[in-house]
Amino acid sequence: TGINQLKDRAGPKYLIALTDGDDNMSRSQPQGQLVTEAVRAAIPDFNLIVITVGSDVKPLMIEGIKCWCSIVKSTGNIGSYIGAANPAGLGDAFAAVAEMITADEGHIED
Repeated sequence: TGINQLKDRAGPKYLIALTDGDDNMSRSQPQGQLVTEAVRAAIPDFNLIVITVGSDVKPLMIEGIKCWCSIVKSTGNIGSYIGAANPAGLGDAFAAVAEMITADEGHIED
C-alpha cells in the first residue's frame, strides 16, 4: 500500500492538503480515512500540514484536522493546521508552509 511505501522511504515526507472542508466528491475516503491511516501508521519523518479555505468550514472538520496535526506533532514532526478565511489568504498560508518546511529542512530546492 501507499502507507508501506512511505514507511520504507528515507527522509522527511510531507502531506500538504488544501480543503474547503466540505468533502462532497470523494468516494474512496469520504471521511479522510487515508489521512487517518497515515497519521496512525507512525511513518518515520511524516509531516502533515492542512490548509482550510473559506469561512464555512465545519467546526467538527477543524477539530478532526487539529487532532491529526496533534498526533503528528507529538512524534516530533510538523503537524500544523492553517485556516485561510478566503482564497486571498492562500498566498500567506502557502508562505507559512514554505517557512515550516524551510525551518525543518534548512532549505527548499527548486
